[in-house]
Amino acid sequence: MSLNVVFTEKAYETLEITLDFVREKWGEKTSDKLDAEIRKKLKLISLHPYMYKASSIKKELRKCTVSKQTSFFYEIMKDHILVVYFWDNRQQPIME
Repeated sequence: MSLNVVFTEKAYETLEITLDFVREKWGEKTSDKLDAEIRKKLKLISLHPYMYKASSIKKELRKCTVSKQTSFFYEIMKDHILVVYFWDNRQQPIME
């Protein structure tokens, strides 16, 4: 059984910022590839929510690394997956 995936407003904002940055820096094709990889990871998480490790700072958050440059954090709720925000891995880490 798969869980529905729900995005917070912050997740939508940070995803858009991430995809826009990639599109401007490396082009539409690369942005589309990243978007497809994110969708693939979300599908996997909906089927296997515990496949990524919990944050050592905030246990309810889990980190999914999409690429060398991009990750996202999510929470496992009773009946859905809540995507909290996307993160550029080149930034100073806020939570691991």
